[in-house]
Amino acid sequence: MKKFVLFILLTCSFHIGFSQSNFNSLDSPVDARSISMGESFVALSNSSSGSFYNPATLNSIKGITTSYSKRYFDWMDWTNGMYYFSLNGTVHTTYGTIGLFYNRLNWGEMTIASDGYPEEVGKARIYNHTYGISYSKEIDSHFQAGITLKTYNDVIDYIVRPSWLTTSFKTSQPYLFDFGILYREIGFFSSNNITDEISVGAVLQNFGTDYKENDHYVRIPHYARLGFAYTFNLMNESEDKLPPFRFTLTGEYCNHLNQWKTAKSYRDYWKAGMEATFFDVVSLRMGGDARPYSSIYSEKGLPSLRYGFGLNAPLHSMGINTPIVVSFDFAAIPLNEINWFSNSYSKRTLTAFTLEIKYSNDLF
Repeated sequence: MKKFVLFILLTCSFHIGFSQSNFNSLDSPVDARSISMGESFVALSNSSSGSFYNPATLNSIKGITTSYSKRYFDWMDWTNGMYYFSLNGTVHTTYGTIGLFYNRLNWGEMTIASDGYPEEVGKARIYNHTYGISYSKEIDSHFQAGITLKTYNDVIDYIVRPSWLTTSFKTSQPYLFDFGILYREIGFFSSNNITDEISVGAVLQNFGTDYKENDHYVRIPHYARLGFAYTFNLMNESEDKLPPFRFTLTGEYCNHLNQWKTAKSYRDYWKAGMEATFFDVVSLRMGGDARPYSSIYSEKGLPSLRYGFGLNAPLHSMGINTPIVVSFDFAAIPLNEINWFSNSYSKRTLTAFTLEIKYSNDLF
């Protein structure tokens, strides 16, 4: 643990996070599959983390799905206790699909110190979390729509409170909405052994009530995302056998709608990814994103590359009579070579993983 001036303790997690993403739970992806594909999931279905990107995509998930994801953020020595985790669940019904999620960024246990009070030391646990519910409905055979209601909060739990700290850290409870649509269309091939699909998705995120820290308004970022996904399937002649190959290509543009006037150039994000899947068991992935500012991931405007893999275990293909599929996904994120805050990296690559269980039969 390191000693922090109180100002940093109270403001770092939120204000840095909302000026440049990936420092909070509201707009930092945790799902390993999406991370390895450049976080470009606004038009990609069949993911239990779809609430984070576009609630309209959830309706393509059948049965019940639950997942746990963890993304490490130990890029410097003092961030060794930092990590994200996410819990997601979906249930598909004849009336639509319902999704529940909880995302959290743990900053770890920190020691509080002040230059004016070197002998007065306190300790606190800091985290921020986002949780909510999504609903997605098929409008017709091509069109889906969805909505998410969520809330965000920054929390400081004092383990030992310094005697000189007379004010409390208080936040309001914002209620935020995401509105998403998804359009799907059959692609270019018409064959018994080959199918393909094109989808286009769009979403508006984080619109709702105000957020305050100690009676001061804090601007929550509003995003507009537009993207596409193309999937090519090579099918097996026998329905009892697994399809030998599937390829997916995704792309996304994201605009930070309410960026500060002093940071007007920090608005445009570009993302892309691809995935090759063999026999519905092994997936290889690669992606990248270009940000409008320099970060630990890349220089301003240059792509930040990442990669990963996935392993699926469809139990029915192993002779077990059950619709359950267990999957594991892994992502690696190489870091930019810049030494930030005059500190060298403790790691050159960050990692994330996801464990997901699907029960593909609908309950009702």
